[in-house]
Amino acid sequence: MFTINVFYPFDALVGGLFIDRLGRKTFMASGLFIQAIMGTIVGATIDTQVLKPVLFALTKSTGDPLRARGYFIIIGILGGILILLYIPNMTHESVDTFDAEFRQML
Repeated sequence: MFTINVFYPFDALVGGLFIDRLGRKTFMASGLFIQAIMGTIVGATIDTQVLKPVLFALTKSTGDPLRARGYFIIIGILGGILILLYIPNMTHESVDTFDAEFRQML
């Protein structure tokens, strides 16, 4: 668990510095890209606890542990592309408008 907690202060700092420059949608997609690559290279506690059976099954079916880890990168990149294609780019004003419309629905 310590491995994951080490990244939190750095993520908060980077998020605070770049969210306004990149926009929410681009920042979320780039974060997913970086997470897919870093998670595969560095690994993390969650990787060894949760994804171990998935990685074992992929390694068994492909015969190559490096190729099996590559699938995680591909899934992360596809997720980032889906974010870029389907998540609307919301500015501060559009978030306020969305909140007001949601409150009217309630």
